[in-house]
Amino acid sequence: SSKNDLKSLYKNVLFRLDGRIWTVDNFLEELKSHPLVFRKDEIKNQEFGAELKYAIIDVITDHFLTEKAYENGYNKINSVQRIEQMWKDHINALYEKNRILSNCLVDSSIDSNYSQLIQTYLNPVVDSLQAKYSESIEINTDIFENLELSRIDMIVTQDNLPYPVKTPSFPLLTTDHIVDYGTKLMSGR
Repeated sequence: SSKNDLKSLYKNVLFRLDGRIWTVDNFLEELKSHPLVFRKDEIKNQEFGAELKYAIIDVITDHFLTEKAYENGYNKINSVQRIEQMWKDHINALYEKNRILSNCLVDSSIDSNYSQLIQTYLNPVVDSLQAKYSESIEINTDIFENLELSRIDMIVTQDNLPYPVKTPSFPLLTTDHIVDYGTKLMSGR
């Protein structure tokens, strides 16, 4: 009924597994890196206890599978590292975007029109980064010019998984679509 009553439960034993005692606090700590996922979308009241057990079992199973994956060096596989780096880049881009916008909005008279905010505050930042790193950027213009893009956003999700989105969406950082930076990547490289 109160936060203090809930905190008193944290040291209680939730379960024992392979000689290890898992307290409520231990389990809540595990949930910081692995959300609780129920197998069913709609759960009847009388099914909740069993479904909660399954969700807890899934968290613990993934805990041990993750340990085994690290032991076997799966975290060193290129495709795994690429996905991890993609998420880091995504989180860093969102952090920086939000930091820049929140700093600019303090003294701004611009309304919260998202496109206008990006055009006014983020475009100059992106342009300065393009200019700064232009000599380091190589673009395969042959492939780039043959890309066919649609205006249909697509996101793929996997149901009943702790992390249903495998790759992050590309963050909207600029409204500028002109490629006036970088050098042409020579064929055969």
